[in-house]
Amino acid sequence: QGPEIVGPMKAVAEEMDFQLQILDDVPEACAVSFDDVQLLADATHPNPKHVLGVQVMGPFVVLRCWVSGAEAVSVINELEIFLPECSDAKEDPPEKVPLLPVYHCPPECPWLFERAFLYTGKEDKSQLQHWNYDISVQYSGGHTSVLTYPHSLGPLLPESFLTGWAHGMTETPPASMFGAHHMELHTHKPGLWGTRFAVWAPSAHSVSLVGDFNFWDSRAHPMFCREKFGVWEIFLPKWDLRGQKYAYHIVTPLFKEIIKADPYALEFVDAAEGHDAKVPEYDDYSRSTWHGNYIWTDQEWLEKR
Repeated sequence: QGPEIVGPMKAVAEEMDFQLQILDDVPEACAVSFDDVQLLADATHPNPKHVLGVQVMGPFVVLRCWVSGAEAVSVINELEIFLPECSDAKEDPPEKVPLLPVYHCPPECPWLFERAFLYTGKEDKSQLQHWNYDISVQYSGGHTSVLTYPHSLGPLLPESFLTGWAHGMTETPPASMFGAHHMELHTHKPGLWGTRFAVWAPSAHSVSLVGDFNFWDSRAHPMFCREKFGVWEIFLPKWDLRGQKYAYHIVTPLFKEIIKADPYALEFVDAAEGHDAKVPEYDDYSRSTWHGNYIWTDQEWLEKR
């Protein structure tokens, strides 16, 4: 038997009432289109959530990952959801399932991987949209990393905030939602730390996150669009990006490419180094994530206020 599932993941496992039988090949009807691959490679995809992450197609489920610099990607079978194609009652579930490379990627960015499965479980497949799965990535040079796949996390900013924002009636400070925040994404997966990025760009054709952490490569981290609100967002798990520079690569409806600083950035680099925003090291809206090397001197004021 596999390892016992405990903690927060046990509660998730109890909600995931389905299993996925591994298929050797991706059915033709489920294969990613050449157009979608080219849009990802050009950093101009208008909404990657329709391609990446969990895609449900009739009785099939396709997991698809775009990981810059990856040579191989596998999905971790932490919840023992995956079953071999030739199921044997005596056979243990695989610990991880390799995703297959999409061979019609451009040679300069062969970063798209996918795998198809046959779904068995409840007729209502909406639970799949709450499945935040982990992947194991092998990069060129032999380095490996395990992380929650960003595009499996679903919507990030609360719908209630975005609705109020759209009507100019929100009581939540916009700077606590937009911009970059190092935080625990406890609403999606308790214990999952990383950096959330969000920007309002309603007229953009596509938006990508660029920065020191991805060598300013606009192909690396395409952002998801909350289409009703014109907000683009992404969460990068695991990485501690505090202090690193970042910006948004925006493609206009006329396909003009622009690098824009974050209008809600909380910190910027020194003026002598330019005007780039950086992921805040001291975040008024997430004080628990501060490095802790700042000495506060406002105790007297706090006692008198």
